[in-house]
Amino acid sequence: MVTQDARVQVVRVDSSSRHLEYEFEAGHGGYVYLIDGDAEANLERLHTGDAAQVTAEGRLHIQAFGATELLIVDVPV
Repeated sequence: MVTQDARVQVVRVDSSSRHLEYEFEAGHGGYVYLIDGDAEANLERLHTGDAAQVTAEGRLHIQAFGATELLIVDVPV
């Protein structure tokens, strides 16, 4: 159980769609963890096992290069 205003999502991007957008609301940020695959998060290249911090609200653009699985953690900042 998480006792904080938090949202955790596992996202699978298949090789046909390859694009995902996620919106962090005002006052929120978080982390993106690449569980498996190869992708860009807001033009930052990520490989399996990499993570990126999202420090402010806004739109997160994910471009996957093949089947990809990632974890998005959305929390107040």
